[in-house]
Amino acid sequence: MREGCVKIMLYEQKRIIRREKFNTIDLLVILCGLTAPIGEKMNIYFPYFSKLYVFFGAILSLFYLFGFIINKRYKISISTRTGLYFLLFIYKFFHSFWMYFFSHKSSNIFDYFKIIIFMNIAFILLCCFKSKQNRVDFFVISFNVSFFIIFIFFNTFNTSDIVIRAEGVYKDANAFGLDAVFVLFTSLSLLAKTKTNILNVIIFFASIIAVFLSGSRSAVIGTLLGIFYYFNSMKSLKKKIKLFIVLLIMFFSIILLIPETHSIPIIRRLFFGSSKTSGYMNNVRLEIWLDYLLAWKKYVLIGLDKDYWHLINKYITHNTYLYFLVSSGIFGFIAYLALIWSNLKMYYKVRKSNIEGHSAIFSLFLAMLTISFFFDTLTLKIFWIIWILVINYNDEHSYTNKREKLT
Repeated sequence: MREGCVKIMLYEQKRIIRREKFNTIDLLVILCGLTAPIGEKMNIYFPYFSKLYVFFGAILSLFYLFGFIINKRYKISISTRTGLYFLLFIYKFFHSFWMYFFSHKSSNIFDYFKIIIFMNIAFILLCCFKSKQNRVDFFVISFNVSFFIIFIFFNTFNTSDIVIRAEGVYKDANAFGLDAVFVLFTSLSLLAKTKTNILNVIIFFASIIAVFLSGSRSAVIGTLLGIFYYFNSMKSLKKKIKLFIVLLIMFFSIILLIPETHSIPIIRRLFFGSSKTSGYMNNVRLEIWLDYLLAWKKYVLIGLDKDYWHLINKYITHNTYLYFLVSSGIFGFIAYLALIWSNLKMYYKVRKSNIEGHSAIFSLFLAMLTISFFFDTLTLKIFWIIWILVINYNDEHSYTNKREKLT
């Protein structure tokens, strides 16, 4: 009993930093959240505006690393999931260096280190979250508000195969769709943890409309799967009925508020495809995946430089798992699968613990894993942000579970 109390005290001491006042790290976390949804098209209005996330992420990294060196209170416990993420980051770091200096043809260095930059910023954010858990809400609320403002005032559309798709301020509607999925489930998480907030409700509604207008079938499929899981994970019948009514209202709102010239082509695209090559039975993705899988000898060991992918197919993989395998080789692919397995295992191990909002984040995780089957998410900053949110919530779940056992 005494030993158990000592362990509890040690756990609590590691989290004493949670009670600290608002500081510079908190501000930088908020700035990262505000700038994360900013895409390339915002550069039209403000030059280099899309680089602000990298800029503030770099400052946050320097601040945190400096504090880590001189202040013992910045040190955090490393879980299996955090360790796997860090090992994957190290592998990608050295692998990218190898590819750039010994294999590349193009001169754009950012293409080779874009993933590394996003992984690094996400990892520092994870460390900040672990040190002080309310930073999670700082980041998520900042991201969601920023996304909402951009969607309302700066959203752009692009016409493809007579379908008018929303792209936000990105060059790709699918990337915008993944951001919208993130906002949708994190809004649910915030609503589950706190009393109903009108702003969260409005942003939740806007995110559903954004997912639909993106015309991204992967985002819609991922959202439906995530909502289905979240609905079934809810223990309260009253909450289930509320969620069902809200979703029903949203369904009719989309039908009534969005003009048929926009909604009908998107609905046709979602159910049947917008062209012969985008249908479900003869989708060009099936040919792309087959070509890459048949060419496995070219990349299986250390991966294949992206400059040579066109020798396999003129399109990139359109599948995150395949992208990881082709770009990083079998060792990086196995490390990535281990990271997925570790988080799935932890969630199901402690899912009975009561942490409000955790099931919404896990639903987001399932949605992301589903979306990853249909397009390449590895180079998107939101992809790595989702990862660190899942890892953080799983680690907190694990901590709560240990604390209950010790008491």
